[in-house]
Amino acid sequence: MERRNNESKASVASDQVLMRMASRREDEIHDKLSKIQKASTSASPSRPNPTVVAGRPTGEHASMTVNPGKARSMFLVVSFSEGRHNEAIYEVKFKRRCTGEVFDDDMGREAAPLLEPLAKFSNMFFLQSASISSKIYLLQQDTHDESSWPSPARSLGGYVFDTETRAVIPSIPPTIATKPMANVVSANGKLYYLASPHWSRYPDDPCFERYDPNLEVWESMPPFPSYDDFFGMEITGYAICYGVILFSLCNADNWNSKVLAFHESRKGKEWNHVEVNTSTYAPFHGRAVVVGETIYALNRRSKEEIMAFSFRMDKGDDGGVVYSLRKLFKLRGLKIASPPLPFHLGRTEYLVHLGNHDFCHIKSGTCKAPRHVQYLCITTFQIVVGKRGRHMIKTLHSTVRSVDLMGNGWFSLKLCFTP
Repeated sequence: MERRNNESKASVASDQVLMRMASRREDEIHDKLSKIQKASTSASPSRPNPTVVAGRPTGEHASMTVNPGKARSMFLVVSFSEGRHNEAIYEVKFKRRCTGEVFDDDMGREAAPLLEPLAKFSNMFFLQSASISSKIYLLQQDTHDESSWPSPARSLGGYVFDTETRAVIPSIPPTIATKPMANVVSANGKLYYLASPHWSRYPDDPCFERYDPNLEVWESMPPFPSYDDFFGMEITGYAICYGVILFSLCNADNWNSKVLAFHESRKGKEWNHVEVNTSTYAPFHGRAVVVGETIYALNRRSKEEIMAFSFRMDKGDDGGVVYSLRKLFKLRGLKIASPPLPFHLGRTEYLVHLGNHDFCHIKSGTCKAPRHVQYLCITTFQIVVGKRGRHMIKTLHSTVRSVDLMGNGWFSLKLCFTP
């Protein structure tokens, strides 16, 4: 009994330390935001145009406005519906230039060439992808037919695509356990690989693994809390905020949704439910963008709509940590260029961070007429604050690019990012 009491006291003390650290972190961010806002006001006190929201740029993303005119690349991983190839990697090159006080990009100023793949993968395995720095990690999944269970699916490794050298290296070793359906997340320089609760049977242990690219080894992680409670739900998106991985889950119709937090530093209490207001919350998809204290993500229920959230960790009545995600606002109004033929079905989209409050929205889909190309709508924009303090979207530029399908079926967007 005394030992359990001591363990309980130690756990509460650990949670209190975490809360104090989170509180100090929030105070530091507020101080930085105040300084940025004061500097912005003193530099242009009578500026009539909307101003970019003050925020703390993250270390992973340099602002596009820092080096106008310098060419940059955006990489896209796509998955084909049918054909010789399962997946392919494409590159879109663009640059920004300053016209007065408005930064614009050079995409679409001339007749753009057909986008051809940098790498293509022709095997029977589906690939899950995530990026770390300038590398794309592609994990093979055995597309195991559930009807053939209990015959085992194979534990597979994967590839690394270096965006600088353009080399494809089969250097990722097999996972500890097979995961016929899983999601890969990049955080803190590592890959986190979680078996999906959508699968109709319990996954093999460990259901959750972490890969260290430097050591090239997999290690087991604390298991997913309860697959029964999340049966039939898909992991549709994730965000990395204050060192916590937030997983967005929802069912097939996108209405039954939940959020889980994986807080690795809370030993023994890593997995936690996140409180949301069910009347206003909507699931998000893809990797969310975190700028300062705000999480920006694409609405799973409504196309071309961006949602903003705030994530909090508060002290609970029991001395533990209460996690909550609050919807701040939603934004529409992207001025997206129209493709030569309208998108019909299979529309997918992705949100990419370009630095500070600069973003890029990528959209694609199928067309009714069979073609040898598929269109990409690429739109750069900023999130700004208007005169009345209302957040709004300021579209910078939008263009349409054609992608060579190489005889394959239509593709869906799986990963888009800038190194």
